Amino acid sequence: MRPGESIQEIKTAYILNEDQALLVRAKERFSDKSDDIKEAVIREPGDKWMVEGPRNYIPPVEAEVIEPRNRIALDKNEGIYVRDLRTGLVRSVIGEVYMLKAHEELWEMPLAKEVEKLILEANLCSVRDTFKVVSYRCPFNSAVQVYDYKKKTSRIVFGPDLVMLLPDEQFTVSVLSGGKPKRPGVITTLALQMGPEFSTDITQVETSDHAVLRLQLSYNWYFKVDKDKKEEQEKIFNVKDFIGDLCNLMAAKIRSAVASVDFDTFHKTSAKLIRKSIFGTNPEGKINPELLLPKNNLVVTNVDIQNVEPVDEKTRQSLQKTVTLAIQISTKKQKAKAEHQAEELKQKSKGELEKLQIVHQSNAEETMRRLLELRAASEQVKQ
Repeated sequence: MRPGESIQEIKTAYILNEDQALLVRAKERFSDKSDDIKEAVIREPGDKWMVEGPRNYIPPVEAEVIEPRNRIALDKNEGIYVRDLRTGLVRSVIGEVYMLKAHEELWEMPLAKEVEKLILEANLCSVRDTFKVVSYRCPFNSAVQVYDYKKKTSRIVFGPDLVMLLPDEQFTVSVLSGGKPKRPGVITTLALQMGPEFSTDITQVETSDHAVLRLQLSYNWYFKVDKDKKEEQEKIFNVKDFIGDLCNLMAAKIRSAVASVDFDTFHKTSAKLIRKSIFGTNPEGKINPELLLPKNNLVVTNVDIQNVEPVDEKTRQSLQKTVTLAIQISTKKQKAKAEHQAEELKQKSKGELEKLQIVHQSNAEETMRRLLELRAASEQVKQ
């Protein structure tokens, strides 16, 4: 120190490895004569540049270190979002070792709360690194829709596959109906199952004689999609709540068919009536094997009637009495049939026994006749 001098700041040297660097900014105009620069560079106030290792670096008085940076090693299934501060463009860097440039920074990908919740549940983690590329493992036999807001186009990914979002893309969230009976907004998911699957619903119907019944039905369905045609792929997501739409359509068809018959007819032909109302008939009068919904290519292959229960207590009691009476009549009928068969067998056995007795008695009489003839011959010889 000389007279009149004072120490403003004691700077420590930054020791950098080969995978480390410093982001430096000039505070005032100066001529940079660093060891790694062959010719002096004029730095203007606000200029930023990178000082890369390996080296020992002491920043000049006219510059300041903004932050240290490291090379980011990324696997082929990992990536980061990088924003160019000069143009504002955001791009994704995937599957390479990358060092941010002086005019670049990490960009945080915004996600809706419900999407972020589903991503965290799928990746089995509690916190998401916002600057890392958002990835989602699409399950087997399912489909995920990703929409690009910049290009205004969408792409469909079929599982099993890994979906990685570009900066301008977002997942399409499907909110489906669930429960018994079906209620809207119960299931929130990113991936739609392609099927075969089944959906169970409970609906009320009324017969022509005003008997109100509660039906529990299960529908088997699957998506019929040609994966080589983009138009066919996008049809899967045309109906947002396809479960609720399917159950409402099936319930409407069944209510219309049941309303045209009385309770007794429905009780006897419920399975055929419901299948006919859903699948329809061909020109030959036979029930079609499946039902295709062309709006989203959903195919219904089967309907299972799991339970039929009257809503009215009096109707339920009457039905129970009817069923009990039918069981009693069937039991008595089977009993009478068994008794008739036993009596028939008894009479048949008795007739065969009497016939056998007659045959044996006839044989005995014939033998006695021969005996008498022999005795008479013997007496004649004796005389």
